[in-house]
Amino acid sequence: MSGEETTVFFLDENLLGRHVAEILINAGVRVELLSDHFSTQTPDVEWLAEVSQWGWIVLTRDMAIGVNIPEAISVAQGNAKMFALVMGNATRAELERDIVNAIPKMERFARSHAAPFIAKVYAFGKVRKWQDRGRLLKTLRQFAPD
Repeated sequence: MSGEETTVFFLDENLLGRHVAEILINAGVRVELLSDHFSTQTPDVEWLAEVSQWGWIVLTRDMAIGVNIPEAISVAQGNAKMFALVMGNATRAELERDIVNAIPKMERFARSHAAPFIAKVYAFGKVRKWQDRGRLLKTLRQFAPD
């Protein structure tokens, strides 16, 4: 995000080892890995809110985060900005192409959409809203303990 603070993408353990991190780093993106800050056994509900408070954008392949109530609550409570890669069985070359194409779109999306949100990233770098602020906050109001 030019003229602003550096975008940091936080990668959870579901992202094909270090391959996705290497793609992002080679594209000039700052990357932080879950394993550098938490035990790999740390439940999503524990790291989600903390990472979000750091202002980092979460990148995952874990689609359960958007439908698992405790995890969705953590996204909402942490005011997270999250992108889920849903590129199916892409080859390494396709994955690299798609992620590189998605980087500026994810950055624009993160700037133009109020947190919390979860967006999906598809083939060819297409980015689409999935769980928006209203929906996540509704989940928080319905299911979070008082």
